[in-house]
Amino acid sequence: MTGEDLNMNWNLKAIGNSKGYVSFGNDKVDISFNKGFEYPLNDIEIHAAKGKLGDSEDSFIYYYCAVNPETENFSLSADMRVMVGDEVPDYQTAYGLAVLDTDASSTIQCRHRNMLFVGSYGRDHEMGVRITAGYTDLEAKESDGHRILDCSRAFSKEISNRSIEDGSRFSFSLKKDDTGFTASVNGEEISFPGCSFLMNQEKGRLFVGFAVARKIGVKITNIRFNIVPGRISYTPEGAIKNNIPDYPFPRELAEEKEFELSNLFAGREVFVSPAGSDTGAGTKEDPLTMQKAINNAGEDTSIVLMDGVYYPDSTLIVYKKNSGKPNARVHLRAEHAGKAVISGARMGCELPLFVLLASSWTLDSIVFWESPASGLVICGNCNVVSGCEAYENGDTGILIVSVPGAGKRDWPVNNRVMDCISHDNCDKVCNNADGFGAKLRIGSGNSFYRCIAYNNIDDGFDLYTKTLFGKIEPVDIDRCIAYGNGHIIDRSGKDVINREGTGFKLGGENIPVAHDIWHSVAFDNKRAGFSTNRNTLCRMHYCYSYDNGNNGDDDFRFVPAKGDWICEGLSHDRIIHSDEALKQSMDWVKNNAAKKNILMLIASLGGGGAERVACKLASALCKRNKVSLMYFNKKEKTFEVSKEVSLVDSSQIKARDRDDRLLRYVEAVRFIKNRVRLITSYKKSNDIDVTVSLLNGPNFYNALSGGKGKKILSERNDPSRKGKRYRKRARFAYKRADHIVFQTERVQKQFSETIQRKSYIIPNPVTVSCYSVPEKRKKIVTVGRMVEQKNHCLLIRAFSQFHKDHQQHHLYIYGDGELRDQLLELSNKLDISEYVHFEGFCERICEEISDAEMFVLSSDYEGLSNALMEAMMMGIACITTDCTGAGDLVDNGVNGLIVPVGDEEALASGMSLLSDDPELREKLGIAAMERADEFRPENIIRKWERIMQ
Repeated sequence: MTGEDLNMNWNLKAIGNSKGYVSFGNDKVDISFNKGFEYPLNDIEIHAAKGKLGDSEDSFIYYYCAVNPETENFSLSADMRVMVGDEVPDYQTAYGLAVLDTDASSTIQCRHRNMLFVGSYGRDHEMGVRITAGYTDLEAKESDGHRILDCSRAFSKEISNRSIEDGSRFSFSLKKDDTGFTASVNGEEISFPGCSFLMNQEKGRLFVGFAVARKIGVKITNIRFNIVPGRISYTPEGAIKNNIPDYPFPRELAEEKEFELSNLFAGREVFVSPAGSDTGAGTKEDPLTMQKAINNAGEDTSIVLMDGVYYPDSTLIVYKKNSGKPNARVHLRAEHAGKAVISGARMGCELPLFVLLASSWTLDSIVFWESPASGLVICGNCNVVSGCEAYENGDTGILIVSVPGAGKRDWPVNNRVMDCISHDNCDKVCNNADGFGAKLRIGSGNSFYRCIAYNNIDDGFDLYTKTLFGKIEPVDIDRCIAYGNGHIIDRSGKDVINREGTGFKLGGENIPVAHDIWHSVAFDNKRAGFSTNRNTLCRMHYCYSYDNGNNGDDDFRFVPAKGDWICEGLSHDRIIHSDEALKQSMDWVKNNAAKKNILMLIASLGGGGAERVACKLASALCKRNKVSLMYFNKKEKTFEVSKEVSLVDSSQIKARDRDDRLLRYVEAVRFIKNRVRLITSYKKSNDIDVTVSLLNGPNFYNALSGGKGKKILSERNDPSRKGKRYRKRARFAYKRADHIVFQTERVQKQFSETIQRKSYIIPNPVTVSCYSVPEKRKKIVTVGRMVEQKNHCLLIRAFSQFHKDHQQHHLYIYGDGELRDQLLELSNKLDISEYVHFEGFCERICEEISDAEMFVLSSDYEGLSNALMEAMMMGIACITTDCTGAGDLVDNGVNGLIVPVGDEEALASGMSLLSDDPELREKLGIAAMERADEFRPENIIRKWERIMQ
């Protein structure tokens, strides 16, 4: 019995972002999202140009009808002939029979349906049964990141090998009975028990039919469809197993082979050559093999690659055991830039050429060439890849991504790729190889700086994120260039074009991620220059794009809309000519980093954390800019400032004491006017381009000052803990600023959306003069002014509890302040004065605390604690209260401990935990160093300089 005999309604519909056409007889009809129609069951051709069957989203052209699984069983069979057109099928091409639990598509986004699919799909175009389960709501909100995808059931290789050959013919069938489903292709059968996993969306309805996706067509004939009475059968627990294919390599590849690894070469320079041996001495005359040197690297190892082409027969792997530390990095460098080439031409399997699982490595001036898959994969933390080249690889040239299966806490953080080139990378189906990627599973602080991606078959820079894994953390792209992506010339000289090639792909799957893109250029990319790719939360600044896609709209492709994007200074006026486009693009990028004449305003050169940051910031900025530092009050203790910084003493302007309230008000107004007048005069006479201020008073003066140039104001406190007058003055000033710099998102969100949109989060630059030493004393330390905000009373009381079971430990408090006597009295009262040491202000604080077991911050609130950041950078295990900014620095249990504000018992317990567990202290200390690597001056200063442009 046919569907037509049963008077069934058969429909044609584009599910999600699929697109193509259908042919029946002499009629040909285009089909796309929201453009479908009914068509009675009959022979039909379906051609899908777009869409996909992926591991995170599905979209396809669907020809189908509905049945009731509670009362009906069915069988559907047909013959299919494959039709391959000009575009080569790729890893997301699919066709076959599909059963769904909903046909709804409220948006073009398409990931919210459960499915049983029988047909051709996947990276190897395997013919099999594919099951998607786990969704319970139409928008996939409740199941976000919990998609279950089971691809473990396959037909014979004889069938799969022909699945996308033009003209191949297959006989398909799919049957539901009271026990479950049975699928067959060319007579081979695969059964699956139960159907209840397809009962989560539209109760009482299943949708059954034909699905076709992406760059393929099928002619469907001899269709037979039957319905008989039936019932629901329940899927046994464990029948569906999540087995999403690992990417970008099998997780077994990352398993350490302990017997092969050591840190034998820690602190040594060793030489490697293509002709080296595993038994070599590591000298220039007797070099090693590369894998032998890598397997024995440790802190401060320097591996020098002598000139030549290296041909490994399997993936070169740097294991975690061979990690360095941020203060003792491992260096792998070419002896002569670009002359050490690692080739994957002799690798026997489709795996990456070089995988960096370790942390704190620097790779310099190496070439990654001809890998069967990605050239270089970075999975560790705090790695620097500089001056390298990747080309003619079978997947992304240089890729940052976690080890397959890693939880979010183990996603890579703080990796920097700079001054690298990636080009002519192309996979075997000419569809999915990018220049640079930071996607799918990455943590915070990853960046690309001054990198060039060109003529890659897919994207120049790819920041794709998937609900399957959860959203990635923001990526920073600064002064990068992408051109000619989507177009390569293969080794035979043939032009190969992929119309999906994008210069900068900045998102995926409607997931908001606030990437930061600065001073970058895109031209001549086949699909788009800069594409939101459905991300609604990027920031783009001073970027230039031209001659991308089909028209000017493709230069900045914000589809469906900009959403919450923050865009400034974007241009696609033709200011660069194609005959020398790359050179002019590089000049344009360079000119957008011109030196500036900067005036900084600060209360004094001594005192607290804001003053110290101002002095560090001025000293770092003066290396590439002309910097003046104006201060308003003199203090005895001062922080060091570079001699290149011009100091401007404005302390002579003072407010006179007045007894009368009105006179005090008049005097305050006069005092403010005089300071503002002085600042304005200095700006005009010194041709100041940018004025930067820190703290509430200097911010207020900066906002009121005249003269040209940008005004950048910086909040250094938590305004929610200050009075109404403070907050009112801050709002007044920030409305008149060009930009505002906050240290934490928590503080940023205390202000209006208008202020937030012109603000940036930039932490403090941190440097330390030494690091934590291996030999620890029974010593707990804290650093901070003795004021109520720091809550040293809490720390002393918690230490008193801790000391009952740890009587050899001493507490050292560094800093001065108004509460010193009160704290002395408290330590006497608790009978621990012998063990609590008040050290006062210390010039060389790092040396004083380097032998401490732990650092403790007991504050009620902070802006962002410089003392905590410095202790983390030193590698000291840290405990902090959950004050403002603590969560921005510390991931509890990963790189430190967080306890509730004011909780004496929790603080004492945390100190006991660290004191009693030296392995935990070491683990937290190393992780703290990696987290603090982001705050190195070179990283922070670059962020300040670019908002000054």
